[in-house]
Formats: sequence, structure tokens, C-alpha cells
Amino acid sequence: MHSLQTRIMAVSLSLLLGLASCYDNDPNYPPEPEISFLNVGEVSFDGVDNDVTIYITLQDGDGDVGTPEGDSPSCRADGNFCDYTTDTACINDPFYDVVLIDQRDSCYVLLNLPNLTPSGDIKAISGEVDLFVNGLTCKPLFGQAQDTVVFDVYIKDRSGNLSNVVTTAPIVLGCPQ
Repeated sequence: MHSLQTRIMAVSLSLLLGLASCYDNDPNYPPEPEISFLNVGEVSFDGVDNDVTIYITLQDGDGDVGTPEGDSPSCRADGNFCDYTTDTACINDPFYDVVLIDQRDSCYVLLNLPNLTPSGDIKAISGEVDLFVNGLTCKPLFGQAQDTVVFDVYIKDRSGNLSNVVTTAPIVLGCPQ
């Protein structure tokens, strides 16, 4: 009889552990965002400016990535800024979550993501993020028809945590003629 109770208890314990593992969907990601570069989409050139989508993956343990609805910037980020090391007002603006640094001249582009925080109890997030970058300008030497840009990219969350930095593949831009 003791053997039967032990078997029933072992089977019950195995079933409970199996069911518990099925419902443990809380991934163990760190609170700092972690990104990786996937690829670059096709460049659209309208004769003046270039638009491109950069695809990255994102993981964040507490899901506090993205700009809450109704927030607005405290600085104006129209176009590229080129004083990356000393003029940090816009980089430090919590409205902007994504920083792309142009390797040609250290100018930067700021983007914001929608609020990605899940509404349930589990806040960890992971997935693909599409970064649409518009208005990229050509900076050619000697009147070339094309220019190539490479960006260093990082993300910051609402807690101020910075992700790792990833580097894009070269992006070929069209130049006005």
C-alpha cells in the first residue's frame, strides 16, 4: 500500500510540475533593453531625401520601452543633430527612445517608439522592432550619385537603462543630381 501511495504522489507531483512549467511564461530577461541587428529594408529615394526601415530585435525584462501615449518632446528633434558629445538635451529627452549615430560624422537621428509595455502581469517583452528613418541626406564627396551610411543604434527605456549598441549594415543612399 505504501508503494501505491508513493507512486500516486510521484505521478501527481510530476503532473503539477509539468503544468506549472506550462504556465510559467515569465521570461528571465534583464531590465536593460537588449537589441540585435537583423537587416535593412529597401531604400526609397525621392530625388532629394532617402527613407529606410532598419529591423532589430528587442528584449526587455520589465517592458518599460516606448513613449506613453500623450507624452511630447521637450526638445525639437527635426533633422540630424551633429554635436553628439556636448549637445545632449535631445538625447536625454525621455520622449526619444532610439538613437541612431551616423558613423560618417557622428550626427544623430532620434526616434520614439510607441508604448510597448504589456498590460498583463508579465511585463517582459521580446520581438522585432521596425525603425522607420526618413529624410536621410546624402553627404557625397566630389558629386557622387550615391553615398553609404552605417548607423550605431541603441535604445533607452523609461527607467533610463541603455541597451547595447548594434551597428547596421551599410545603407546606400541616393544623392540629388
